[in-house]
Amino acid sequence: MKRFISFLAIACIGALAFVSCGQSGSKEGQTKATKADTPSEIVKKSLECIQKGDFVGAMKFVKDAEETPEEELKSSAALIESLYGFLGGIKSYEIVEEQISEDGQNATVKTDFVYGNGETKKGDETRLVMTDKGWRMLM
Repeated sequence: MKRFISFLAIACIGALAFVSCGQSGSKEGQTKATKADTPSEIVKKSLECIQKGDFVGAMKFVKDAEETPEEELKSSAALIESLYGFLGGIKSYEIVEEQISEDGQNATVKTDFVYGNGETKKGDETRLVMTDKGWRMLM
């Protein structure tokens, strides 16, 4: 069960990585993915959305999220929300490594997590791919 939850957490983080953070119509500053962002910055922005409870915003950092219907994003966000609810949310995280392939088209970001329920996860990997809009996370 613990392995499944870890896998689901990784998948969810990946799903969150490439869309702007913030609900539409929000008057607060929004975190957006830019073409200049590094893979680590994309992962950080998605995790900031998760910590704020903006699971739909976090989903928008994932590759092809812009083409995904809003209802599908909301459905995926609800799954991620329930997972992080089970873990007690993300208490803290630290990006510990970033590797970009020689061709510059793929990247891996490793992150250490402390969840709200006290569990920890070291070296969680998020895979990213370079798109015409910049780095985006893979599910």
